[in-house]
Amino acid sequence: MVVLHYEEQIDDLHPPHRQRADNPYIASNTHGMEAASGTVSTVHDRLDAILQCDNIPDLIRLFNPPRPGRNDDPARACRYYKYNFTSLSTLHTIEFRQHDGTFDPQKIKETIVFYLTFVRSCLVRRLDELCWLDNGSEPIYTFVKVIM
Repeated sequence: MVVLHYEEQIDDLHPPHRQRADNPYIASNTHGMEAASGTVSTVHDRLDAILQCDNIPDLIRLFNPPRPGRNDDPARACRYYKYNFTSLSTLHTIEFRQHDGTFDPQKIKETIVFYLTFVRSCLVRRLDELCWLDNGSEPIYTFVKVIM
């Protein structure tokens, strides 16, 4: 939920080629969710859509729906989103796909520290504490301040 709310701010942390809507390997989960369930443009709409899911497969289809024009099997979720939930029911994992592939130990460490901090923050704070920023209206440093 929080990754959807802050998608634009998280995009700002990545190079332009890892932000673009036309990158077929890291589609926007927000846009996918809107396509799968209709208009879910507010935090409350997104939360309602999540709460309407009866099970993990419903949640996976909401966050990772097949993408039109991509020859995706309409019965299966698509893994090529920034956040891949397709392994949630089998491996109990969520894949963070947006970061660049690298062999640079410093970049690897920074990516791991960011996502661990992000996940830990989501575990210890209430949703209303995490989702107070209006999408796109606050600079990235404000977002980072929220999760730290």
